[in-house]
This record gives sequence, structure tokens and C-alpha cells, in this order.
Amino acid sequence: MTAQTLARPAVAVCCVPDAPVGRTLGLLVVLFMGLVVLGAGAAIVVLFGSRTVDAGSVAAEVERLTHEQVGVAASGVTCPVDVPVEVGATFRCSATVDGQEIGYTVRQYDGQGGVTIASAGFVALARVEATLVEQLRDGAGFAATADCGPASLRVVVGGPGTTIDCTVASVADPSDAARVVGTVTDDQGTVSFASGS
Repeated sequence: MTAQTLARPAVAVCCVPDAPVGRTLGLLVVLFMGLVVLGAGAAIVVLFGSRTVDAGSVAAEVERLTHEQVGVAASGVTCPVDVPVEVGATFRCSATVDGQEIGYTVRQYDGQGGVTIASAGFVALARVEATLVEQLRDGAGFAATADCGPASLRVVVGGPGTTIDCTVASVADPSDAARVVGTVTDDQGTVSFASGS
């Protein structure tokens, strides 16, 4: 089978307080590896004369964007407080997605509290399954089902090198099944598939 890009990076244009926000998202977003940014509202807080990034706003945006990307809520999002506004500075937030720990890198790109948020990556299993079914149907004329994990697991956390074990089976004869391994190959969400052993 060939490599299939499952998503293009999510990208948004960040805001400064009271500025309009624009957002461009891929039509097929299953891997949250790209840049996303803080939504509407103040991105900086002024405390005792020093300007700091609003950690609560960053955490809320991580939660919102994660749910938007893969349909699963991020929980327990934590970001450091009192981070000074400094162009180019980075800090880390962490969260749990579908029971798995994931880290987010937050980089400040301007002196107004504008930040980009990038995750270590996660893949929605339903999209991987749908892609396998489509590839078999379109490439080989083969009607199949795909199962890439227990129903309780909706997301696999991990970037390049992460493997996803799947089973594909014929719709006509479900006993005609094979193991397929998907591997995330890059930060753009490309997943290649190979027959499993």
C-alpha cells in the first residue's frame, strides 16, 4: 500500500486583544501536529507592571482545539503561570487525551501575547480505519472493514514512528482477514501502511 497523508497541519492566525481571529483548518484533520493559536480574547495579562502570557487562555485553547481536531476532549490541561511575554520564548503545557499523556509546545511569536501551540501529535483511529477501507476499495476494488483498536480507544498519541496495528477483513467473508500496520512517517500526518506479519 502507499503512503497516505491523513491531515495537513492545522493553522490559525493568532490574535492580539480585540483583534479579529482567522483560522484555516485542513478538511481532513486527524493529526494535530501543526500550528494552532490562541482564540479570541486577551492573550496577555498584566500583573504588577510585568506582562505575562495568560496560561488559562492557552489551556482553554488547547482543550478546544484538541476536541475540534479529533473529537476527544483534552483533560487535565496544565500550563505554567506567570510566563513573561518574550518574543521567541517557549514553554510546555501537558494534558491527557483519551487516557494518554501528551505534551504541547507553546511558542511566543510576538510581544503582544501571540502564541503558536504544537502537540507531540495524535491520530484519530476512526480516520485511519476509513482511510484503509477507502484505499482497498479505490485501489483494489475490495470491499473491506478495518479495525484499528478497541472501541474504547479513539485516539493514538504519538508523532513520527508511531505504529498503529489494524485488521482488515473482507465484507463478503469476514474470516478473510489480514493484519496491517500503519506508521506515522512525518509531522504532516502521513501514515504509510504495510502488511503485518
